[in-house]
Amino acid sequence: DDASAALHAEFVLSEETHKVRTAGIKREEDSIVREKELLEREKAAYIRELKRFRDEDGSRFNMYPLLGGRYVLMNMLGRGGFSEVYKAYDTVDMREVACKLHQLSPQWSEERKRTYVRHAARECSIHKQLQHPAVV
Repeated sequence: DDASAALHAEFVLSEETHKVRTAGIKREEDSIVREKELLEREKAAYIRELKRFRDEDGSRFNMYPLLGGRYVLMNMLGRGGFSEVYKAYDTVDMREVACKLHQLSPQWSEERKRTYVRHAARECSIHKQLQHPAVV
């Protein structure tokens, strides 16, 4: 029965060793999963930034560093289908602002252009009603 007891003790020790190793591997796997999620978020942010740089470099507004003799375009914040938003500096009020610049497609019909201008004017009217120091 000494052999049976020794075999049982060896089995218990082996089982404990297995549990410790399994727990260590699980902790390592969890750490790797967290690191992968962090890297995926960083990758997505990097890709967004690269797209923003590409959009900014390709913007037709690069030729106009000063808009209306007042707003200095600093960098693009975002781009939509037919507009771009820039971080800008208001040289009259001496503060940072956001400028949304709309552009009409040359391929649009005159009716489509008029509709878009009405939409942009309505949006401008809504923005004028906002009361916030950074909204101009």
